[in-house]
Amino acid sequence: MPLQPAPAVMALQAIVVALATPLLLLSADLSVILKRTGLMLRAFVCGAIGTALGALLGFWLVRSALHIFCAR
Repeated sequence: MPLQPAPAVMALQAIVVALATPLLLLSADLSVILKRTGLMLRAFVCGAIGTALGALLGFWLVRSALHIFCAR
């Protein structure tokens, strides 16, 4: 039995604990939250994904200029 868990297990545990702590502290019922938010949650997720993809696309389009600018 290894003394330390694998890095993937440690990362997963960190994410789960970070998400579970506020839910436990606030006694949030995730199924109720998902039912009540409905369309607003879908719009938020689409907006968040669009923002992330836009940032990646913008970086991809100007990466060579950024490389030249940062090399000075």
